[in-house]
Amino acid sequence: MITVKKLYFIALIQLNAIAIGQFSPLLLVDLLVPAIHFYILTKIVRFDRQGYQFGAVLTLLALVRPENRIMPDFIMYLFVVASSVFLMLYLFPKQDQLEKTKKLASS
Repeated sequence: MITVKKLYFIALIQLNAIAIGQFSPLLLVDLLVPAIHFYILTKIVRFDRQGYQFGAVLTLLALVRPENRIMPDFIMYLFVVASSVFLMLYLFPKQDQLEKTKKLASS
């Protein structure tokens, strides 16, 4: 939801810049954050452990910016961090990680 909202605002800014003739290729740098979000989403959909780790870390880093600490978004960010950590620990327990490394080392 947050990524869709950011994409909407980026599109509005770029359309307004084009309308007044002030478009710059540097405005496309704003699309970097949604691209990273979609990359993490593909990792999560493929059940890759890194997707959950990136999700938790990047969501915590997003709270550094003051505009992300507004009340409706703040609760959503905390929910994403909690669910990422919970799912990472639930889907990828440490016992399984140790067994996989032992099997790889023995073969």
